[in-house]
Amino acid sequence: MRRALMLLAIGLLFVVANGQHSQAADVSGTAPTVSSSGHDTEINAILADAFNIAIDDASDNLAKFKRMENLAKGFGNANVYSSQVATLQGYQNYLHCAVTVGAMVGVQLPSLDPDYYNDLEDVIDKDGDIYAGVGAGISFINLGFNASSLHPGLYMNVKFGTLSLKPQEDVEIKNTVFGVGANYCLVKGVGEGQKLFKWRGLSLGTGLLYHSSKVDFKIEQDEIAEDLVGLDPYYPGTNAQLLLDPSFNLGLDVKTTTIPVDISTSVQLLWLFNLNLGAGVDFNFGSSDIVLSSKGGVRVEGLPDTVSQTAGKVRVNGSTLGISPSSACGRIMTGIGFNFSMVKIDVPVIWYPSKGASVGVTAGVVW
Repeated sequence: MRRALMLLAIGLLFVVANGQHSQAADVSGTAPTVSSSGHDTEINAILADAFNIAIDDASDNLAKFKRMENLAKGFGNANVYSSQVATLQGYQNYLHCAVTVGAMVGVQLPSLDPDYYNDLEDVIDKDGDIYAGVGAGISFINLGFNASSLHPGLYMNVKFGTLSLKPQEDVEIKNTVFGVGANYCLVKGVGEGQKLFKWRGLSLGTGLLYHSSKVDFKIEQDEIAEDLVGLDPYYPGTNAQLLLDPSFNLGLDVKTTTIPVDISTSVQLLWLFNLNLGAGVDFNFGSSDIVLSSKGGVRVEGLPDTVSQTAGKVRVNGSTLGISPSSACGRIMTGIGFNFSMVKIDVPVIWYPSKGASVGVTAGVVW
């Protein structure tokens, strides 16, 4: 799984750089110009010719881009999977309160076959768009409390988390999770007060989860160089070039709202260990947007220093907008926890038969 996740992350970048077929990104712009050369009209015409050739070359390179609906849907699903962050699935039916924090990563895999990832680059070269995605969530608090005063066996919780970081120069991440939930004790547990063995009973849960993720990162492209042909009559022996950088920014804007419905149980063994198991389905709404925008430019090198230049511009435009996540996703939940009196550490693992998964770490106090 670790190898698959690493290759998937590489593959997603490769999709951006090497996706193919129709729905190309639009490349346009304005050519650089010169003044005070004594031959402005002629040289600007040469610059315009070179610029148009470079734009055509950039368009050919980025013509590999297609409308990435599968990728957008994959990121939407991964966003849903990671919204289960700081889950209390292993410690339901507590006496008074539970307070946890956590982080979770969700992935939508294109295939469960390990051999698929051996030739991932070839697969993407052939298919272009792939059904894959990665999402992450963080919750600073998930506060649960026994609401039996409202109705016997009722538990309620609320969680919130937000994160904004810039892990490197050309990458920016913003993430927000908010959720409310309710659980009902279907069957009371046994072994209360016992440390050797405790069954926490059977719990039915639902709620409302909102998860917003924004990721922006720069996709570097090779610079395109075009010789300025026809300068000899004006600057004999000059070897000047127009250099166009078609690099662009890829922006992911994913917003999902989920209504989870699940049933879960857990057992405490040998004082220390807590094992949980459950199943459920998520009903999902929202959208994923993929937007391309220019981060490059165009310049001229090799003209005499006495020639004044006005920089040109490059515009890269392309988008895949309003792609919804899967409307319903079944899931199987499990995990292992560690008890240190009221302090709990849990590692929830959630498997989605639709080739998805999420793994997290939860820590907190339950009493």
